[in-house]
Amino acid sequence: MIDIRYSSVSTPRFTMEYAAFGNGDKPLVIIPGVSLKSVLPSAPAVASQYGRFVPDHRIYLFERKKDMKPGYSVIEMAEDTAEAMKQLGIENADVFGASQGGMIAQVIAARYPTLVGRLLLGSTLACQNETSIRTFTEWIRLADLGNAVALNRAVYTKVYSEAYYKKYEAVFHNLEKEGTEEEIRRFGILIRACIRFDFRNGIRKIRCPIHAIGAAEDRVLSEEGTAEIGYLTGCHTGIIKGCGHAVYDECPMFMDSMRNIFR
Repeated sequence: MIDIRYSSVSTPRFTMEYAAFGNGDKPLVIIPGVSLKSVLPSAPAVASQYGRFVPDHRIYLFERKKDMKPGYSVIEMAEDTAEAMKQLGIENADVFGASQGGMIAQVIAARYPTLVGRLLLGSTLACQNETSIRTFTEWIRLADLGNAVALNRAVYTKVYSEAYYKKYEAVFHNLEKEGTEEEIRRFGILIRACIRFDFRNGIRKIRCPIHAIGAAEDRVLSEEGTAEIGYLTGCHTGIIKGCGHAVYDECPMFMDSMRNIFR
């Protein structure tokens, strides 16, 4: 059993909850993508998934800030997450950002270079493309309708590959009714922030080592986002076949790659 500490960082501007686990001295910061439910109740599953990092790293899983208002941007999310890292004394960290978390991680690495030592970007992009705009527009429409079942189904069927979704279809159906009015409201704010994100100029300012990994069956952003990051930064990129947007959950190879990058 991995010991997990749940806590929060509070400043005059925001309160941000997080979970921390691991026995090592090297900080590893995980910035997850958008989800309808908070990621923190899933911290034990995350800790198990990242168990190979526990001996050498102290791992931090950050939630978005509480009480977010409409218009909250990815840049502001990055500023708040960077401030939380500073408050916790985290610097020169290994940082993994997934999906929107990868957008946030880019901004932190560019603007606060002392906080990030190595950067792994999973299934993310520096600017929206036709696939992402189409996906996010539909999710925003469903969030505005407040239809949790339709929204969850639209998210699950896009985030996971067809094969993975069919394998766990019964599980996904059981989860479809989840989502309070407040959670749906937050989801809409977060997705609107994604659709406005354009960091093509800023990503060129990152000086730490960058790796970007995408998925061939990414129906949320397409693999185009990973390719563009490689083009803009000259960083090492990889595309994993047979997996969807949540390749970091679907494919053990992703964790192997992550371990090699952050060894």
